[in-house]
Amino acid sequence: MEQRLFLAIKFGIDHTLKNIYFRLKKALARERVKFYPLEELMLILRYLGDVPVEFLPDINRQIAPVISSSPGFALKITGVDIYPYDIMPRVLWFRVEQEERLMSLAQNLEHTIQQFTGHQEDFAFYPHVTFARIRFLKNMQALDMVKQYQNIEPVSFAVNQIILYEKQESPEGNIYRVRNRFDLLGKEKL
Repeated sequence: MEQRLFLAIKFGIDHTLKNIYFRLKKALARERVKFYPLEELMLILRYLGDVPVEFLPDINRQIAPVISSSPGFALKITGVDIYPYDIMPRVLWFRVEQEERLMSLAQNLEHTIQQFTGHQEDFAFYPHVTFARIRFLKNMQALDMVKQYQNIEPVSFAVNQIILYEKQESPEGNIYRVRNRFDLLGKEKL
């Protein structure tokens, strides 16, 4: 049996981000855009994929020291982006500033879990929080409102923990089950 696993940073969505989220949801209401529930929003550090259940203890044992030796840090959300922007946009996300400790942690985790993912080369990590998937746009001008939020007053949040999630799909929607929580070294305060 396999589990679909990923490592993520969970954070609270403040009033600024909620306001942007609901304004864009309203502006795109006539389009085929799926907005994720606010409580499911997170920054995914690394998708491990479908991993045999018996590997879970080894994964926990190997990533625990990498995370616990990394200091806590603060992240900033600096705007909204669309990917790809030009021909057929598919994703809306909150852009996260590339903080040095985050990038180092992501790189260290990648090297640690390579044996479980089967990827032997470095991966490109671009920190972001996906909040909507675009299935189809009848009116490309509907995205004009997104441009208003390309650059926002940064929204900061402290990162003190990394969570290993299992994703289970069901007819009612995705279920995210916490498989483990890993505390970072020290506590970052805002």
